Amino acid sequence: MTAGRPKEFTQEWIDDHIDSIPAMFENGESIVEVAVELGMCKDTFYELKKEYPEFSDAVKKGLVRSEAWWSKLGRFGAAGKADIQPTTWIFNMKNRFNWRDKTEATVEVAHTLQKMSEEALDQYIEDLTNGES
Repeated sequence: MTAGRPKEFTQEWIDDHIDSIPAMFENGESIVEVAVELGMCKDTFYELKKEYPEFSDAVKKGLVRSEAWWSKLGRFGAAGKADIQPTTWIFNMKNRFNWRDKTEATVEVAHTLQKMSEEALDQYIEDLTNGES
């Protein structure tokens, strides 16, 4: 017995199902839910994404629809139009869609601060805080 992806998921299968994939995410479904709906395990789903670019593109479109559904739910919840559990919603958005509480900025310093005099360093810091430099 050989291991690997079942023969039922071929290019022909992809061609037959590709148009329906994005819509399968329309109500906020996850990859696991769509994989089950398609009759496959999660590993097979990810293998198909790697092997078939058109399948991967359809999944990306579907994930955008899923995120949009969840975003709309959060917006409705914030407006009092939907009864949601905010903590659950926030964790879902962070874990599934890589949302973050804050944006981190990286600042590159072109000067060698260790070799600056205290006066020059003080002036440099003042310039930075005033938006100069």
